Order: sequence, then structure tokens, then C-alpha cells
Amino acid sequence: MSDLRSFDGFPTFVDLVHHANRAYTKAPSISDKATGCEVRIEYIGADLAVVAFRGTKGFQDVWMDARVVPWYDRQLGLGWCHRGFLLGVRAVWPALRTAILGYRVIFTGHSKGGSEASQACVAACQVPGIYPIALVPFSPARCFIGNRAETILASRSVFYLRFEPAGDPVPEVPPGYNHAAKCKADIGDGWDLKADHPLMTSILPGVAKWGITHGWAGI
Repeated sequence: MSDLRSFDGFPTFVDLVHHANRAYTKAPSISDKATGCEVRIEYIGADLAVVAFRGTKGFQDVWMDARVVPWYDRQLGLGWCHRGFLLGVRAVWPALRTAILGYRVIFTGHSKGGSEASQACVAACQVPGIYPIALVPFSPARCFIGNRAETILASRSVFYLRFEPAGDPVPEVPPGYNHAAKCKADIGDGWDLKADHPLMTSILPGVAKWGITHGWAGI
């Protein structure tokens, strides 16, 4: 995968945690009522977009999380993948594709949002005129079957790093599925089960500490 540290102006990993958090706390740029999928897009400079998918927030999201029977997707070119996440990504894709056409794009999101961001990034890799440069999900569920996603990301030299707090069960499910790629950063001293929002209470401090420990704060 590409090392984007040679580029100036990219957000740090801590910045991306805040982008993922704003997908929860701020109004979405694109949303779909039927699936509950919400996406927030923030533009940086003239040609960079950060796309953050909102994670699980209510019963509708839990229902989409639980729709784990795999579908073979030809529409976005994803192959076998998680049905619930796919339905959300498909629903917002026409508007999202238009919004990021011509841009370099960083995809992120937390939990369900990280999984949907992963599927959207792989879809974007197959669209001429969209330039995905990084996929940085936080504690995503697994959402692909096989290694098609990893092959596609590598073909476009997309930077990938997945952050996982110790003890968080979400990245280990559903069984039989894979993440978009293998590279991950283990963070934190454990997943705070009592936290109102583990993204900010468990993941944010862990990401900051990981950056200091590794001397590598961002893409």
C-alpha cells in the first residue's frame, strides 16, 4: 500500500477519528431513510474529500448489521459481501459518486460506518475520475468474502490501516467474512463497554497514543 506521509495537507489519524465522530453528531451530507445509511463529506482544499459513514446508532442500524447473509454484488463490483452494509452503500452511492467525482478521497467511519466506508472505497476504486487514496476505518465489522476487495485496493495503491481497540468484538464478526485488507493497528488498553460512545472514549485516546508510540501520526 502507498505511504502517504510524503504528501502535505492530509489529516492525521486523530483528525479522522473526529471526522468519523462528526458523522454521528452533525447533519449528514447524504442519507437514505430506508436503510438508515448516512454519510458526511468534508472537503479539504480544492481536491480532497473526506467521506465518513455513520456507525450503528439505533434499531434500524442493528437490523442492517444483522443482515449477514452474503450477496454477490455486480452493481458496484464488490463481489460477495455483507448484505446489510451493501444495501446502505448502494442506496447512497449515486449521490456519493457525484459528490466525489474528480476528488482525491479518504474514506473513514466507525463500526458499521467503517464497514460501509470499506465497501464504498472499493466501489470508488472502480470508477474513472474518482481517486481513492486512503481507507482508515475504526473498529469495523467484517464485510467481504474472499480477497477481491484487497486486490482492488492494491491495484489503485490505496493506503489502508484499520484501528481496533483491545477487546472490541465488532472487528471479529461476522464469521466467514474478511476485512477490506489485513493491515491493522491494535490500540488501547481495552474496549470501554460502559462508554456512551466508544469512538471518543476508547478509540480516540488509543489512536493518539499509537501515533506517539510509532512516530506516525497520520497518512
